Amino acid sequence: MRWFTDDVLASKQLTVDGYRHFSSFLSPDDVARACGLYEEVLRRSNRPMGDEWWVTTLLGDSDVSALIDGGLRTIVSPRLNRIADADSIQMVLLDFAIKPPSTMSELGPHADHSITDESRARGAYLWIPLQDTNEYNGTLYVVPGSHNHVNRVRSLHVPARFDGSFEEIRRSAVRIDCQAGDMVAMSAGLVH
Repeated sequence: MRWFTDDVLASKQLTVDGYRHFSSFLSPDDVARACGLYEEVLRRSNRPMGDEWWVTTLLGDSDVSALIDGGLRTIVSPRLNRIADADSIQMVLLDFAIKPPSTMSELGPHADHSITDESRARGAYLWIPLQDTNEYNGTLYVVPGSHNHVNRVRSLHVPARFDGSFEEIRRSAVRIDCQAGDMVAMSAGLVH
């Protein structure tokens, strides 16, 4: 399957390695709009940032969730449609993942939940940081090719094949530093 319309190399990298880094996916104006939306979400939800990683889907407010999803779609969709075949993709959910500058916000190696029946369709996650990232403020680490070796059904309640191997996984990981507005497309089962 070709993930991207004109970029055979990007499609191959996503298929083989499980990820592809796209520089400058969003413009600085797009990043500013997304940051403004995030500030509005914090204001409406009356939730402090805190010290631990969290996602806005956990807010439980359908109006705020609709605001986030709709607002991010207007920013991300036009950019994504330039590089991907719009007829072959379906965006399921757009939200913010917040990783405060705290030692309590680190996530261990994991593969995200299954979002499709992976025996019939492939899923992908898009990570688009709204600030520059590096090893000190929460950059992304990925294990290339790991999406070929994880459970097809993944959730908090299904043990992962790699549980108990976290240190080995960390040594195998590749760091991806990003600029605000870059995008990392990840196959749904990629360990990161």
